[in-house]
Amino acid sequence: MHTFWDWDIPYTGIEISLLQEFVDVIIGWFLIFVMIDAGLREVKTLQGQQIVIHRTKRKPLVKKG
Repeated sequence: MHTFWDWDIPYTGIEISLLQEFVDVIIGWFLIFVMIDAGLREVKTLQGQQIVIHRTKRKPLVKKG
């Protein structure tokens, strides 16, 4: 996106340059919202899962029999 922002199309006027920057801004905001949505979905998925802590097997404190 940075390359597209910096790239000047040869032999075009200011209108095309402004249109190019406007399109770049729209695409940038769209990508930002897509990434935010993906992150929020990931958090929501992880919140629904239980965290399992694996512990080493210990000998029982009370002796049987």
